[in-house]
Amino acid sequence: MEVGGQALQLDSQAANWLSVSLCIGDDLGYLFAHDVFRLAQQIRIYKMGMLSLAIWTPIAFGIVLLALGRDEQAQTVRWLALVGAVVSLLVTLPLYAGFKLDTADMQFVEKASWIERFNVNYHLGVDGISLWLIILTAFINVVVIIAGWEVITRKVNQYMAAFLILSGLMIG
Repeated sequence: MEVGGQALQLDSQAANWLSVSLCIGDDLGYLFAHDVFRLAQQIRIYKMGMLSLAIWTPIAFGIVLLALGRDEQAQTVRWLALVGAVVSLLVTLPLYAGFKLDTADMQFVEKASWIERFNVNYHLGVDGISLWLIILTAFINVVVIIAGWEVITRKVNQYMAAFLILSGLMIG
């Protein structure tokens, strides 16, 4: 596995440690943790497709906002939410630039095996209608963050985080 241009050697002991640390104690917990680890290996951050980036960027910012989380830090949370929404919008713009109008095929297709035992795959693609819905969702995220700037006064981090996570799920 390569991260940042450097090769990392992951042996079976490292994989077992990750699975054990995430395991709740039953076989399904082990299966899930092992398969998530394998999916993360297949979709490396430097090879992540544009659709995955459009989905996971607002979710990642939402998780960071939840981690920050106090009402005393409301202004920082608001600015970070706005940055996350703008970055999420900027990530979707190359989808428009690279979209080919002369084909009806799915574009920006990403596919990786997730849970082989059950034949579950991580499979994404975009067509002509969903392209505009993705861009519209990302744009409306920025508008809603700005609209809620002074309106939301309590639990700002939870509101902004929930909204960013929801937007990532809507794009996905």
